[in-house]
Amino acid sequence: MGNREAISGKTGSGELTRYPDQDIKLAITTIKEIKMLKKLSIRAEDSTLSLLGDLMRKNNKEPNPAGGAGYIVDMFQGLYRKTLIKIKGMFTAQDLHLLLDVTNGLILSPGFAGQHILADVEDGITLARLDMHHKVNSAELLKKIGALSIPERALIEIWLKGYWEQHGTDTAVSIEEYISPIL
Repeated sequence: MGNREAISGKTGSGELTRYPDQDIKLAITTIKEIKMLKKLSIRAEDSTLSLLGDLMRKNNKEPNPAGGAGYIVDMFQGLYRKTLIKIKGMFTAQDLHLLLDVTNGLILSPGFAGQHILADVEDGITLARLDMHHKVNSAELLKKIGALSIPERALIEIWLKGYWEQHGTDTAVSIEEYISPIL
């Protein structure tokens, strides 16, 4: 196993300890790649804050919703990357073009996270015949999406939305460049 020397530092909610060889497949392998944490302010519904407090109490810890929210934000990157690794090769280029087509203009809603993609693909196929336009086997595509968990679908929705959000930036890439890492 690699270098197990811990890297420690202060954060807004306490101590941070990280090992350079964690998530080696996700390219977090050296001390140089670990950056100082930035302060982030978020808004959350009362029910979310209550849930975070309840979870901490169940683990015999003092309720600290900010610490719980920090954990969720920090774990997002790993879950996002692992989901993209999981779907690598699952979808054809035509499938991904259809998925991008149906999410153009999509407004993500936390209450429907992971549920947008299936409904939008079904509507795109039924109402606009996008399966014909993109030369996609609709039954196979719907089966692939249906095999994913709701959290995986939510992360894919974020990835799809990311393509549309990059337009007008200095780092914008073509559709082919965007989808190529997961083909």
